Amino acid sequence: MPIDFSDERWPIFEVRVHGEMSHENIDALFDEFGEIVKRPGRHAQLIDLTQTNPLFVQPSHRTHFAKREKTIRDQYAHKVVAEARVVESAVVRGIATAVEWVVGNAAWPIKNFATEEQALEWLASLGAKPGATIPDVEPDNQT
Repeated sequence: MPIDFSDERWPIFEVRVHGEMSHENIDALFDEFGEIVKRPGRHAQLIDLTQTNPLFVQPSHRTHFAKREKTIRDQYAHKVVAEARVVESAVVRGIATAVEWVVGNAAWPIKNFATEEQALEWLASLGAKPGATIPDVEPDNQT
């Protein structure tokens, strides 16, 4: 599948995108995410986009992804500490950061990094280290 996910470094939920997305694998990702958020405690997300270019995602897939993400964001924002994205291209990182800044609807902190090491360091600074427990918070108290 062009989208793989893993919880081997829990509380970090890892998503690796390689190849072209489809509605089916977007649904599989968000179905898995729906199960992950049922676990006790909060988690962080590590999204590896080094094997794909998010700028070339088909518009219908981008729309489908956004719909599924909005549902998750609205219901489970209190379960996510942060999201670190690994994007090798400085241009793509810049565009992604600009889009997030303009849209301004992120329910949790999101940062884009050139390397996985940098992304993991940032997540660790927020308490998301493999084997750690990040306590739950109430939906209206997301600190």
